Amino acid sequence: SKIKNDNLFVKNNYSMTLSNDEIKKVVLNYNFLELNDYTDDSIVGYIEVKLDDNIYHKEPIYVKKIVEEEKENWFQRFKRWLFNW
Repeated sequence: SKIKNDNLFVKNNYSMTLSNDEIKKVVLNYNFLELNDYTDDSIVGYIEVKLDDNIYHKEPIYVKKIVEEEKENWFQRFKRWLFNW
């Protein structure tokens, strides 16, 4: 199998009561860790909710690995069939 893609997610919801002017000023910063390898449910970074240079919330970002089977071409299937005899 080969890793093609991974899903990123956070585990908790976060809400703030904001005015219309404040909503326009909210900034989300994503900071990812430099990792050589990781497993399912590893923390791979953090997301910060900022308003006027103040951090109101910081949440870990997790990863869910997606493993897709490599598709065999007809010749690979033929070889597998031949060697199974």
